Amino acid sequence: KDTRLFKQLGLRCQENLQIMGEQLHLILIISVSFIFFIVIRELVMWYWKINKGINLLENILMELKQLNKTETTVTEEVSITKLGTDVGGIPTI
Repeated sequence: KDTRLFKQLGLRCQENLQIMGEQLHLILIISVSFIFFIVIRELVMWYWKINKGINLLENILMELKQLNKTETTVTEEVSITKLGTDVGGIPTI
């Protein structure tokens, strides 16, 4: 009776190890695939200069925002100055 119990436990342990081995194999395949994807992605981005393009677009956007801010303040100053000048001899308020 004891030997039968040990055989059953042994079979269960072997089944568990086999299932764990299959899960480990799947995790390994997914990990290697992910790393391969990242490496290939970086090579493609480097080859087609996508990273440089993104950096240039971000710099252009930043400069346009700065230009828009300075233009807004200049426009506000001009409109404030025009408020007190004459138009056709009639003072404006």
